[in-house]
Amino acid sequence: MPSATVHPEFPTAVSAALVVGLLVTLAYTLLTGQVFLGLFVAGTVGISAFVLFLFYRLVVAVEEIAYRP
Repeated sequence: MPSATVHPEFPTAVSAALVVGLLVTLAYTLLTGQVFLGLFVAGTVGISAFVLFLFYRLVVAVEEIAYRP
């Protein structure tokens, strides 16, 4: 079975999109004065990103194990 290139690092585009999203949320929170809504959204986005990152690492690990001779 041919070996595949496995990329264990988190994609840069996803990280950039996450940072932009959190900055937009912060700006919205400061402009509207809804601090708790902003904290809730930022926390939800952060937790969701963490869970997706763990899932991504799981998929990478399974692919790495699958391609070992």
